[in-house]
Amino acid sequence: MFHHRRREVITISVDPAKCIGCESCVSACRRKVFEMKFGLDIMYYAWAKYPNDCVGCGKCQRVCMAAAIDLKTV
Repeated sequence: MFHHRRREVITISVDPAKCIGCESCVSACRRKVFEMKFGLDIMYYAWAKYPNDCVGCGKCQRVCMAAAIDLKTV
């Protein structure tokens, strides 16, 4: 019914310096690409654990309040 065409994803990454740890991208991604983890100074941020599973829909970018996600598609 609602089929979205898969886009070729060149890169997907999260800037930990911008990420505020809200987990919006984790909740929004139906493909479970993102996961939260602790970094230096006990900073909690998202990272693309499974970037190969990304279909390039851009939903993670739209929900990110901090504009921390960089998604490049063809």
